[in-house]
Amino acid sequence: MRNESMHAAMLRLLRLGLTREMRVVLVLVAATISLCSFAAGFFVGRLGTADGIDDECAMIRQESTRFMAEARGLDPDSAQHRIKARTSLYHVINNPGCFSAEDLATAQAALDELNVPRPGSTAK
Repeated sequence: MRNESMHAAMLRLLRLGLTREMRVVLVLVAATISLCSFAAGFFVGRLGTADGIDDECAMIRQESTRFMAEARGLDPDSAQHRIKARTSLYHVINNPGCFSAEDLATAQAALDELNVPRPGSTAK
């Protein structure tokens, strides 16, 4: 409701000869309805946001799994293997809200291991 129309409605109530108590009750009812509407909108909005985060996390986990599966199918000494494996691990490390602490620690350890050159291997 616009402020003008709210003001006009209040004036009409005064002209109806309502008692002070009746006006207070009407104002409280209007305030309660407004507050409930706001709260309901807020909670519905929060639920929508949570679902969006879960959907985004599911997509990130799926991508990480896909990159790791592709890396496993390649020669471990190849540059493509290292790129795919790192990409999978970075998906985990850069999205801590989507993975457990154990997943994050494992990903960091695996990334550290990938960054150490293997004995006898040459950089490609």
